[in-house]
Amino acid sequence: MQFRLIYIEITNVCGLACSFCPSRPLKKQIMDLLTFRKVLANINGITKTIALHLWGDPMTLDSLLQYLNLANKEGLKVVLTTSGAHLSSHSKTILAHPSLYQLNFSLNSTSPFSFKKSQTYFQTLLEWCDYHIENELEGFVNLRLWKSDKEVEFFTKIIKRLEAHFETDLPKELISGKSYQLAPRIRLYISRYFEWPSFNVPQIPPSYCHGLSAHIGILSDLKVVPCCMDGKGELVLGDLNTQTLEEILDLPKAKKMRDGFAKNETTEPLCKHCGFRERFVEKALHAKDK
Repeated sequence: MQFRLIYIEITNVCGLACSFCPSRPLKKQIMDLLTFRKVLANINGITKTIALHLWGDPMTLDSLLQYLNLANKEGLKVVLTTSGAHLSSHSKTILAHPSLYQLNFSLNSTSPFSFKKSQTYFQTLLEWCDYHIENELEGFVNLRLWKSDKEVEFFTKIIKRLEAHFETDLPKELISGKSYQLAPRIRLYISRYFEWPSFNVPQIPPSYCHGLSAHIGILSDLKVVPCCMDGKGELVLGDLNTQTLEEILDLPKAKKMRDGFAKNETTEPLCKHCGFRERFVEKALHAKDK
């Protein structure tokens, strides 16, 4: 079995408390380097790309460079997703690391409702983008911005600042699900908020899901989960402390979920209440209309 991407949560700590994220785990956890090596050994041969997060922000770790070095030694490409709030703890040269395939910034973390130092933060983020451009680096930088009727002013300010900094004119109507180039290998991704998996969310119609086919997740405590949405470990498939990944993926629960998604069926009750899956439902409806 091959995965396009495996999420490895090297820490569940993010350092912020954004309103659009679920509540954080009570127990802070960091996957040490020795354990990270064990995980890399478990995923050997089944993916070429790893993302060093599920809920946590990998840039909260001062030792991030060592994780990148280990990934590079195994020939793996790395995706980093960060709020950007901890950029000052790292050198911009990380952008040139041979393992770094893509760096994603969640721009909504600059919202004054979640991060008071948004102006300083944003300037630092743009300086990282400038470093990437000036050095003609090969990796990708994605600036992710979510649209919301409640944050129109914030959204507009961010867009204007990006247009001014990158000396570009973006379309007046920015469409969710689309990306827009700001500079070589630097793109703005527009999306919309979604409801995290919760039984408080109304049931979503059955649909396909990328969980267990395109990706899986490994939490910082080594529990294996079916997708990047399960940061709480509510759908645990197994535990790398006592099992191999091969054994876990061959268990009935994993097989049942994978086979179900392939047939547009959700076999786990929690999956029926995952707001992120609405995107797949919409795609299926559009395909039928065509």
